[in-house]
Amino acid sequence: MKIPLWAFPKDMLRQLLEGRTEYKPAHFNVMAAKLLTVRRKALNNNVLPYSVLERAEQMPDCEMVESAYAIDELTDEQLNCLLSGDVECNGEVIVSPNFYSSVVTACSFLQFKDIKRFVDFSIAIMENPELSAAHEYVARRVSGQSENSKVYNFFKNVVDSGDLKYDKIIAIAQTFVKRFKNK
Repeated sequence: MKIPLWAFPKDMLRQLLEGRTEYKPAHFNVMAAKLLTVRRKALNNNVLPYSVLERAEQMPDCEMVESAYAIDELTDEQLNCLLSGDVECNGEVIVSPNFYSSVVTACSFLQFKDIKRFVDFSIAIMENPELSAAHEYVARRVSGQSENSKVYNFFKNVVDSGDLKYDKIIAIAQTFVKRFKNK
């Protein structure tokens, strides 16, 4: 699980930077700026393969895990309300009064509890141009399902169609299709 930098005490950051010189994460500069000093050797070694770093980026972060366990259940009726842009179902707030926050939490919940429903929900969000504010986030999340043929077919259609409603996710779709074909 990825843990945000603010959660680490300064002494622990120092140990991470000085004790594990063979690993330099993408956010190394943020860590170095917080610590203010760093050994020179830690700046020069970058020996972990890109595929390892890429898989680490796909791991859930602590906010995703928290939101996945913040709710007990999401019914299909509640998901349909979210897909219509509504944050309430039968007079009750589904997750949060904020739509984007509700989508983020719903995606986290579904990703950890029911992958099939997660993929279906994600694709339904990206097909709705009225929910374009959530398209990029959802596309990044669902692109982690690197071996799912339904996600591949959707992203392939996005790339082939050139439709403007997919403008925010075209780069993600192209990367996904390219990687899927290379596997």
